[in-house]
Amino acid sequence: MNKPKLISFLVVFCVLLSTNILLADNKNIRSPKAKERMDMVKKMKMIEAMGLDETKSEKFLLKFNAHNKHLEEIRKQQQNLANRLDESLKNNSKDLSAITEQMLNLQDELNRINIEKRRELKGILTETEFAKYLVFESKFMREVFNCFIDNNHREIKGDKSKNQKKDRKNNATKSRKKMDSNKGN
Repeated sequence: MNKPKLISFLVVFCVLLSTNILLADNKNIRSPKAKERMDMVKKMKMIEAMGLDETKSEKFLLKFNAHNKHLEEIRKQQQNLANRLDESLKNNSKDLSAITEQMLNLQDELNRINIEKRRELKGILTETEFAKYLVFESKFMREVFNCFIDNNHREIKGDKSKNQKKDRKNNATKSRKKMDSNKGN
């Protein structure tokens, strides 16, 4: 199989895989394995959208992965601080100011690393490739968000449908019982 066909096959496979991941319930999406697969799909689709060759893809992914690893570490720290802040609020703790200041500092660090990441990626990509990267990032996040919203909407709608079916069944049962009791009279 030649490279373009292999890449096309992998992209189609990853898209199908991502669809299954996105349609899974939210608990499964948060699993490390699902996140890893989602990241893989994102990278494959991103490289395809930018039209990168194999050499440039490798350079791009090295920088992209290094920065994302650092960003993920900061996000974990933010989550830990959010948990501490939640506990402090419940316990009427006096260290709210210190924790909120730490959270602001972490957000500054996250923003700084994101800007650094984009500048470094811009340095290895052409202007067109970089523009495609920025557009892809924006569209991908919007699509993921919309998939979550759609999935949650379907779950809520599914719950309503189940409740409506139960109500109709209960009403039908009540009606039959009422008719049966009326026949007996």
